[in-house]
Amino acid sequence: MQVHSEDKFTAIIRVGVGPIRTDFKFKIDICEKKAPSHVRLRAVGSGSGSRVELDLGIDLQEASAGSEISYKSDTRVSGIMASLGQGLIRGTAEKTVADIFECIRNTLG
Repeated sequence: MQVHSEDKFTAIIRVGVGPIRTDFKFKIDICEKKAPSHVRLRAVGSGSGSRVELDLGIDLQEASAGSEISYKSDTRVSGIMASLGQGLIRGTAEKTVADIFECIRNTLG
């Protein structure tokens, strides 16, 4: 990951859908911040003849046992990856997002 400014980043992310694995270069922009409880980002990535557009909102709320994270994402995929079928892509995307939040939860302990 490379930081360009407080709200702009680029990242190379290895993505796998079924038997296909490729690196995507993403441009990530934080487009909305309401500290400390909300952030929205937009990411656009491309690689191996495919394109991914992601709009992700993340909200943090107090909970009885600490904090609770909720998120909503809208993802659009085009190109070779899209030809694999939405079911396979959706499952992979959901697992990837769940893994990211699990990593955050484990890191924050």
